[in-house]
Amino acid sequence: MNILIVKPSSLGDIVHTFPAVALVRERFPAACIGWVVNRPFAPVVEACGLVDRVLVFPRHALHSPSPGRTLRGFVRELRAFRADVCVDFQGLLRSGVVAFASRARRRIGFRGAREGAWLFYTERIEPPSDVRHALDRNRALVRAAFGLDGPARFPAFILPKEVRARARDIRLRRRFVRDVEDAGPVLAVAPAARWRTKVWPAASFSEVIDQVAGAVPGLDVWILGSDCERDLCAAVAAGCRRAAPLDLAGKTDLTLLAALLREADALLCNDTGALHLAVALGRPTIAVFGPTDPVRTGPYGAGHVVLGGGCPKAPCFRKECALAPAGCWRALTPQAVSDAVVRTLGRVMQEG
Repeated sequence: MNILIVKPSSLGDIVHTFPAVALVRERFPAACIGWVVNRPFAPVVEACGLVDRVLVFPRHALHSPSPGRTLRGFVRELRAFRADVCVDFQGLLRSGVVAFASRARRRIGFRGAREGAWLFYTERIEPPSDVRHALDRNRALVRAAFGLDGPARFPAFILPKEVRARARDIRLRRRFVRDVEDAGPVLAVAPAARWRTKVWPAASFSEVIDQVAGAVPGLDVWILGSDCERDLCAAVAAGCRRAAPLDLAGKTDLTLLAALLREADALLCNDTGALHLAVALGRPTIAVFGPTDPVRTGPYGAGHVVLGGGCPKAPCFRKECALAPAGCWRALTPQAVSDAVVRTLGRVMQEG
């Protein structure tokens, strides 16, 4: 049997799909599983170890002057996969069209899929009303579709040996460069997010880093971000007065990011893709949430800390707001966040 997964983006949403696909793989070990994904996120899907084929969706072609040739090539590849079943976890118009174009006999998706995507499914499933978290909704979809049951488990990511070695080398070199006799824990910090309203101010991140550095001997700090997040990450690093964090923004791809998160002892971040990747890798997180709902997209499982911004209208799910950024974070102080980070690192060091 050939099973096609459609979940092109984004990083956090893809990570929330892994436990559902893991259930499918466990139930159908001999199946050929393919995954339609946008090119930037293909490496993390390849590293999850759950799929046999990665089909890159040419999203860039949608905005090109002549997308026809590229899209036709993708459709040929899609149909050559010969899917028997297609599960659309994305639930948007383009993912519904992909499901339909696959020619799978069974095309499964959420009953409440947006932009009319549900029109392209042969089976429309409504998760139970008490299922709130995105990860649990994805599991509910495959449970209903395939009659599956089982706990939520993230896959054991298979990262290239050279990438794991590079991440380990960064940690060891930092100890040498900083001339630290008793190396302390590594705190990874991801201060950016795709929405402006999700981003806690850079100065607040800097203050937290300094406070934690004063409380945790030998602390090392890595600032993580993509190339387009360089300026924000640089501002966080420049704002530190006590700590001297390593700014890795724009210097990592997704596989190295995963390897660095695995090397780190904890992650401090906004509601962003790195948060969910760290959770999947078994790392404790301290996450600040403004306009989004941690019940729906917060760090999954135990051992994590979520701190709300305190806006009375949250969660509003607004990407733009006249009150942002200050209004989103009116009740969140750097001291409260640093205390949570120190407690988390203390627990990690005690357990390790």
